[in-house]
Amino acid sequence: ENGSGYCTHARSALITLEWKTVLRIAAQIPPGSCFDRVVTAHEHKHVEIDQQLLPIARQAIEIALVSVIRHGVAGRTVAESQRNLQDQARVTVNQAIDIFSIVRNRKQLALDSKDEYDRVPKSCGIMDYLKVMHGTGAPAGT
Repeated sequence: ENGSGYCTHARSALITLEWKTVLRIAAQIPPGSCFDRVVTAHEHKHVEIDQQLLPIARQAIEIALVSVIRHGVAGRTVAESQRNLQDQARVTVNQAIDIFSIVRNRKQLALDSKDEYDRVPKSCGIMDYLKVMHGTGAPAGT
């Protein structure tokens, strides 16, 4: 209004993100079986995708955060401008994470193709596969 107020900039920011990948194998798949080996190998491909994408996520978040802290955010008081900067940084980082999540989900879903899912019965036998999937008994050799 009258030109008074404060603008907060930051030279640097520290953000801590934790990424934890958890593999879950269906309970009906006997540990150590052919099915377990094939499904675990498939799940490890998902882990590899995440490992490839994490540096991209870090870079996208860093670019988003730097754009906010260097631009500066105004407020009527120093405390308000600092809160506004923190709030804007949080919103911007969350937007970058949301965009990254969309890319990640597309890459992960692309792995789950028909050919990839057909690998289990082709590798371990269709009859044993059907028994395991329908819960009618453990596959042979387990």
